[in-house]
Amino acid sequence: LGSDLVRYVKFLLSDSDGEMYGVRYDGIIGRFNVAASVSQFSDSYGNGNIEEIVAQYAADQWSVTLGTVRFEQGGISANSTSLEVQGHSGKISGGLVFTKLGELFLGGGADDGSISRAFASYDVSEAVKLNAQIIDYQIFGNLDETLYSFDVSYRHKTGAFINAGVITGETGIDKIFNVSLGYKF
Repeated sequence: LGSDLVRYVKFLLSDSDGEMYGVRYDGIIGRFNVAASVSQFSDSYGNGNIEEIVAQYAADQWSVTLGTVRFEQGGISANSTSLEVQGHSGKISGGLVFTKLGELFLGGGADDGSISRAFASYDVSEAVKLNAQIIDYQIFGNLDETLYSFDVSYRHKTGAFINAGVITGETGIDKIFNVSLGYKF
């Protein structure tokens, strides 16, 4: 459970002489999975904190996750809150995610921004999967962009895989094609 913000900050600190310390709790209360973390770090920009709390209700074929994260460094603070609903039935799965962004993510703009994402997958077989996404960004006070993506993946029982997809947008993004090969250990 939780966002990738702590992982990204750790990655950035590894390129500098920064350090990061923290504590994290993961637990289950009834049908709720909960996680909370507090981290402190320091780098060439000063000292900072990251606090995060996430709760997830998981039923048999669906789940709801609500989480918030706050970042603070050098007198600047920002937060984001996300709500995610996912479900699956048979060969079909999908979900909706809504994230409300704080002003730091907007470059100090006057308006808050948001990112909405809808995604769906269909398991054609045990090895072949089709995926589609629609992502709507409303950020920086005047940017409203919708992206569309589609990909197909094939996973061999040995762990080898191939994935091919395309992403495009309504305004500023032309078609981007991606093909990847890999092996999952």
